Amino acid sequence: MNIKKVEFGLEEARAKKIAIQLGANLDKAWDERDAKALARLFQENADFQWETGQIVRGCDEIEECFASRVFPTLPDTFQHRVIVQQARPINREVFIGDGEIEIYDSTESDLQQRVRQKYQCTTVAVKENNIWFISAVRLMVPN
Repeated sequence: MNIKKVEFGLEEARAKKIAIQLGANLDKAWDERDAKALARLFQENADFQWETGQIVRGCDEIEECFASRVFPTLPDTFQHRVIVQQARPINREVFIGDGEIEIYDSTESDLQQRVRQKYQCTTVAVKENNIWFISAVRLMVPN
């Protein structure tokens, strides 16, 4: 019996392109220490799990967490970089992205010393009303 594979949905290359743009938007909000803009990238009921296992739920909590606990503790020279490694479509409106996040000192000339923190990251993105949002983030410390 021959089974014909039905192709539909989001293509992997397109999902990766969307993931890269979401990452760039996140980098910009983080670098500007704009917790409100950062939270607007997330779906209303999104969650964000830190490498410690702590979970922050919903846009309001995500905004509050970055505004009161994350951004005030960072030197002004620390920048954020999302490196998308892959994006796997689930359907037309959902994909899972994997990559790394680097927190680096923009004033450091030695590239080896520049990166201050590095995380592995898995993200779920969802399309709502033709707009892509981050629905879930899981940070992990690389081995």
